[in-house]
Amino acid sequence: MTFMIRIEPASDGTALVRVAGEIDTATELWLRDALLTAVRQPDARHVVVDLAEVEFIDSTGVGALIAARNAAVRAGRSLSVRNAHGIVGQVLATVLAHSEVLEPTWAARPGAAQAAGEADQPP
Repeated sequence: MTFMIRIEPASDGTALVRVAGEIDTATELWLRDALLTAVRQPDARHVVVDLAEVEFIDSTGVGALIAARNAAVRAGRSLSVRNAHGIVGQVLATVLAHSEVLEPTWAARPGAAQAAGEADQPP
């Protein structure tokens, strides 16, 4: 499958980023740019990253998700990932087990980690 990213403008305060294909060293910078663009949308209080059509993700892709989540929190916004399935879901569940990125419990909310008494740092 060809790598593709589509950003749907914020409606009701939520921007949707749909990703398809493989997320690896060849595509990670495109993903990172798209996610940061979505986080910077003036009307986007929350960014949802839909990985329903992603077949593979490596550590660089996970790093892009974490960087975007951190940028969202710094901007007083939130970011979450949905529809991660198969190997993608397994990788994210393993690597981000203590993170606040994946839905439903992975929704990143500014200050959520501090409220739980934890540092707001990726694992």
